[in-house]
Amino acid sequence: MPQLDGSAQLTAALDAASRGWHVFPLIPGAKRPAIRDWETRATTDRERISRCWTHAAYNVGIATGPSGLIVVDLDTPKGPDDTPGRMGRARRHRRRRRAGPALRAP
Repeated sequence: MPQLDGSAQLTAALDAASRGWHVFPLIPGAKRPAIRDWETRATTDRERISRCWTHAAYNVGIATGPSGLIVVDLDTPKGPDDTPGRMGRARRHRRRRRAGPALRAP
């Protein structure tokens, strides 16, 4: 849960930046970017991060591309009716075909 003064978010943003992860502010209590052009404005600069997170208790977003990170999002059904239907399977198949074959580990 976010801290009202934003100190936990600032600490998290600085910690992520110290790992070389490019961060950007998210709307407090949400997962949406608080700034335009977040893809290019994400930063590891401690000074910029401190200025930004001192302004408001923003959540922390990480720009995975510039950070060299690969993300696998494993969502689970949230209820009995939250399962992919026939169209869901078709969409996954089209996505897989567009993305190319899966890589196999050696």
